[in-house]
Amino acid sequence: MKRNKFDQILNSVGIVIIFVIAFFAIGFYWYYTQVDKIDYFGVSTVVFPVSNISPLDGKYLINGDNFILSNGKAQKSLSSDVKVFINTSGVPVFGNLNDDKLTDAVFVVTYSLGNNVSYYIAAAIRNSYSYVSTNTVFLGDNIFQNNISIDNGFVVEKYYSNKDDLENGRNEKTVYLNVLDNSLVQVIK
Repeated sequence: MKRNKFDQILNSVGIVIIFVIAFFAIGFYWYYTQVDKIDYFGVSTVVFPVSNISPLDGKYLINGDNFILSNGKAQKSLSSDVKVFINTSGVPVFGNLNDDKLTDAVFVVTYSLGNNVSYYIAAAIRNSYSYVSTNTVFLGDNIFQNNISIDNGFVVEKYYSNKDDLENGRNEKTVYLNVLDNSLVQVIK
């Protein structure tokens, strides 16, 4: 008799365990079928208006100093009597530089210290919500910029070394740049 009582308790516990497992299995099945229907990203994503973010705003390393460009301009005092002015030449040129199907931007930056004007190429790589500034690449001092463009993922900069070459249309120099790992590098083409 005692064995019978023990068997009844085991049978009752076994049935309860089977019901608990079945309950959790049904609950998990329902949950995982509903996961595809819940839009987690739509619920908690913060959307930034891309139209208000400019590639001419950002932090750029120019001539060994960090400058924060705002609307393409920056000013920095190196001492009480020396000021550096940074300005972008013209408007950015837009195109895709890193095969991500987003529109990146390139532009020429002028660095003036006294009578000397240095020219740099800068790029701003587009991500989902904004532009990320890259390094700058030095072109030359007191040059005459002719044209900047984006061609098949390459930045193409054409310029003249002096005013005489510009006026006569000779000795045009061409520099090719590419974006590798979010860095702007000069390439030989």
